[in-house]
Amino acid sequence: MTRERISQCGISSNVLLFADDLKLFKVVRCLDDCYALQADLKIIEQWCESNNLPLNIGKCLTMTFSNTQTSIDFEYRLNDSIISRCSTFRDLGILYDSKLTFAPHIDAICNSATKMLGFIIRNTKDFSSKQALITLYNSYVRSKLEYGAIIFNPVYDRYVVQLENIQRKFLKFLAFKCDGTYPPRGSEQPLLLQRFQVPSLLNRRNYLSVQFISKICRAYIDCPDLLMQIQFYVPPRTTRTPSTFFLATPNTNFLLKAPLYRGMSIFNASCSDIDIFGRSSAQLTSKLKNKFLS
Repeated sequence: MTRERISQCGISSNVLLFADDLKLFKVVRCLDDCYALQADLKIIEQWCESNNLPLNIGKCLTMTFSNTQTSIDFEYRLNDSIISRCSTFRDLGILYDSKLTFAPHIDAICNSATKMLGFIIRNTKDFSSKQALITLYNSYVRSKLEYGAIIFNPVYDRYVVQLENIQRKFLKFLAFKCDGTYPPRGSEQPLLLQRFQVPSLLNRRNYLSVQFISKICRAYIDCPDLLMQIQFYVPPRTTRTPSTFFLATPNTNFLLKAPLYRGMSIFNASCSDIDIFGRSSAQLTSKLKNKFLS
């Protein structure tokens, strides 16, 4: 079912399509909105029936995203069966929760990365190459902590520290391999990062966020829906601290954590001396790496 076909069917809800996966979503403020969403589900059901495409109801789920204590728990149906309701859902490797805190996702990737780091530590007792160990860490541990980081990039310090602690454990192991002893308890993280020339995970996430914004602005990511949400700041006169993007004051944590808002905010704060359109792609990437990863 294509977007064109969906619009012809008269579906009023928002639609996300990926391969054979379809998601309908709608802002629900009252029961009338629930009935409208149910009507759209009925249209999908009838289209599948007429095209001999059976639906697996067991794989269909409904989920409510809300920052309120109470929400409307409407029983949506397909083929006269109630669609199961869930509080967390994994989509393309990212675990979403109903409050969009991404706490379950961070817990899951930290557990997975910790197990992989333990496997590396146990099986590299005879390794003497520092670069080989860093390569193993980057490939099998850091990759787990950074997949989809633009989406789940945490705002709260507790989650930032939770992620950094895994890299800290690896750096202490690396120091042990080099020195024969572990660093003293309470060793400062910046010193370990500087010694092995490894950027913090926070800086890497900030770099990825800014790089994502630059790719949208320079049309390396073809997504008009995202581009329409980006507004450039035009100062009335020359200022000493110009901002590239115009940002409304966030009145909720949802806006503060939004990937686009977060990326533009980081760019304004850290890259005021960079013209996002004035350099080649390679030059811009090099400039951003110097800002965040050096």
